[in-house]
Amino acid sequence: PTKAPAAATMLISNPQVIATIGPAFSGESLAVNKKFCDATPPMPIVTASASKGTLQDQGWKCWHRIIPNDNVEGSQGADWLARTGAKKVYVLDDASPYGQGVAQTMAKELKAKHVSVITGSVPATTTKNYDPIANTIVNSGADALFYGGYDANTALLAKALQGAGFKGRKLTGNGSKDSTFTKNAGSAGNGWYFTCGCQDATTAPSAKAFAVAYKAKWGEEPSTYSPEAYDAANLIMDAMSKAESAGGITRQSLLTAINNEDYKGITTTIKFQSNGEVVPSNLIVNLFEQKNGAIVGLGNINTLK
Repeated sequence: PTKAPAAATMLISNPQVIATIGPAFSGESLAVNKKFCDATPPMPIVTASASKGTLQDQGWKCWHRIIPNDNVEGSQGADWLARTGAKKVYVLDDASPYGQGVAQTMAKELKAKHVSVITGSVPATTTKNYDPIANTIVNSGADALFYGGYDANTALLAKALQGAGFKGRKLTGNGSKDSTFTKNAGSAGNGWYFTCGCQDATTAPSAKAFAVAYKAKWGEEPSTYSPEAYDAANLIMDAMSKAESAGGITRQSLLTAINNEDYKGITTTIKFQSNGEVVPSNLIVNLFEQKNGAIVGLGNINTLK
């Protein structure tokens, strides 16, 4: 968030830049999206990963998001925990805009499902030792944990929970679903679940060609939000073609074309509401689990028992 404004200013001032994919994170989005949308002309922006559940309420007329927000992801994750037997859940966050948002949604929905909830917060920017909070979680008697935070800190928490002997289910959100977690957590990461409004490109039939091309290009499997970023880029290019056919590509004509898109990508069909969100019927939250050092997709969370 401290560096994003300068980057946004640089993009806005360059007349050759007619659209931006991003910002990637919620904190940066809150810092610069108004700047993008208040520019003359406004800069069309499409994020493939910023998921905070209040971004759509800011009144940004140039902003679009192609994934489910944290309110959708958190509530569906809570429903899954409740549906599969959780009775007492410790909901922890990292004090970041993303972590707090998804944790608050998780806690609210769990309570609505009559699940007992304990909440806590450990700032990711200052916490190095997760042993105290791990012991607190164990002593709370919770049979499940949800952590709203990012991969590196989730890995530290995973190791601390393993050391403290926590036996409950461990669930986290999209911010932790990354190879950094797998690498840093080691065996302590096995058994962790992840909610994500993202596609498993290694298994989804619609992403087969993309996954093959991605691995050939970069020498590794697509990461979290790689397919979504690919869709964001192709969405913008499709809108560029339509804007050109309608009379020429400018930021304003491109924004109009993006607003009117009904684009079938490899992750979903992208059709926007007036607030920049994809229509609800096209939003899918998937559940993942780390098994034997690899995060694998389990499928649509609403269909899992």
